[in-house]
Amino acid sequence: MYVASKHESQNNYVMKKTVLVVLTTLVVVLVCISCEKKSESYGENSDSITDEAMVYSDSSNVTTSSAATLAIKGKQFKKTADLKMEVKNVYQTATEIEKELSDLQGYVTHSKIEQVETETQTFAKSKDSANEVTKSYYTAEMTLKVPQKNLGQFLFGLGKKFTKLKYRTIDAEDVSLEYVYHDLQHQTKIDEKNRLKHSLQKGGKLPDEVDVIKSISENESDKNYAKVTKLKLDNEVKYSTVTLYLQDPIQAHVRSVVNWETHQSSYEPSIWYKMGDSLHFGYTILEQIILLLCTLWPFILIGIAVFFGIQWFRKKKRIV
Repeated sequence: MYVASKHESQNNYVMKKTVLVVLTTLVVVLVCISCEKKSESYGENSDSITDEAMVYSDSSNVTTSSAATLAIKGKQFKKTADLKMEVKNVYQTATEIEKELSDLQGYVTHSKIEQVETETQTFAKSKDSANEVTKSYYTAEMTLKVPQKNLGQFLFGLGKKFTKLKYRTIDAEDVSLEYVYHDLQHQTKIDEKNRLKHSLQKGGKLPDEVDVIKSISENESDKNYAKVTKLKLDNEVKYSTVTLYLQDPIQAHVRSVVNWETHQSSYEPSIWYKMGDSLHFGYTILEQIILLLCTLWPFILIGIAVFFGIQWFRKKKRIV
């Protein structure tokens, strides 16, 4: 009996030890799995944060384009940009843009700020006063001249000011051939002027000389016009035109006003005034009727004559 109990105690010890090992192993495995999931979750969150940071950092690039910084040797480009965006505060943003433009040696050719009211409602606050709630937003229209070499930098700076970009258009028009055309036209006018001068020096009849002088004057006028056109083209190439449309969110403005629904009766005329006005209105109608009758007197006279004529004819017919 003693030996059997010893074997049982040994078996129980082995079983307990085995169960303990299994439980310990299971706990370790669960802990490892949990740590791995946390690590994966942290990695996903980290990737998400990184993506959000990338989107935020790239938001300032959405207002610019390679067209804004395009430069090819031997070519001339006329660049324009057109943007519409929502900002937090129109006036503040417009002021900041003008300052930054001045720092870049640019200038403003048009600037307009306007308040647009979308809805106005009045709510009674007491017997004498009310609150007038006006929903409105501000808009700004700006036309800017930006040095072409600084266009990309300027547009990049705009990307940090908007809360919502509605559209953005950037164009780079190749005007190299226009320069070639102006140079050829200039040389043609010079040659034409030299021929006219040579013809004038030869001498001839007076009418012919007058025509030559007139042609020289027209030639000079054409040269001046071509010169002004080329200067305009130079300015368009040197300074890019940027058109901006700014808008801020709709805001509600509240102000205290008089409750007109309550006070309206106090501004109405008295009953005696209304009675007098009614009598005057009735007299005016009677006056118009009398004037109408006076105007239609020929027709009335003819009607009376016709009436008595018919009566007389009926009496005569009865006698017969």
